[in-house]
Amino acid sequence: MLNWPAVAAVGELLGAFAVVASLVYVGQQVKQNTVSLHAAAQQSAIDAIGELSVGMVESSELFHVFNRGMAAPAELSPTERTRFYYLCYNALKGFEQAHFHAVHGNLDADTWSGLRVVVATYVTAPGFRGYWADREAMFSRRFAALVRDLQAEGGLRRLAELAESEPDTPA
Repeated sequence: MLNWPAVAAVGELLGAFAVVASLVYVGQQVKQNTVSLHAAAQQSAIDAIGELSVGMVESSELFHVFNRGMAAPAELSPTERTRFYYLCYNALKGFEQAHFHAVHGNLDADTWSGLRVVVATYVTAPGFRGYWADREAMFSRRFAALVRDLQAEGGLRRLAELAESEPDTPA
C-alpha cells in the first residue's frame, strides 16, 4: 500500500527543486540580458556620435562649416549658421544620449570618461558656446548642468586647432 503522505512530501521536494532551478535559470537570463542591454546602449551612443564625424569626413563643405562655426561663428552666412546649429544639435543630442546611459549605468565608465573629454572639447569652443546660449533649453537639465560644468573647466584643443598650429610636413 502506498504511503500517500510520503508521496506528497517527495512531490513537494521535487517541486521545490524545480522552483530553485527555474530561479537560477531566470537569474542567468537576466544577467545575460543586462550585459546585452549595456552593450547595445554603449554601441548606440558611440554610433550617434560617430555619425557626425563620418558626415564631416565625407563632406568637405560640412567640415568647413562646422570648423568655421566652432572657431568664428560670426563669419558664417545665415545658411551656414543654420547648418552649424543643426550639426551642434546632432552632436549634443548624441552626447546627451551617452551621458544618460552613463548616469544610469548602461555605459562603461571608461568609455564615458573618454567621451566626456570629447564633450568638453566641443562645448568650450566659441561657436558651441553661442549655440548653447541660444539652445540650452532643448536639453535635459542634468545634461545642461554637465555642459555648464565642462565649460567652466575648459577643454582640449580641437583637431582643427591642432592642425592649424602644426606645419605640414612632406610625406
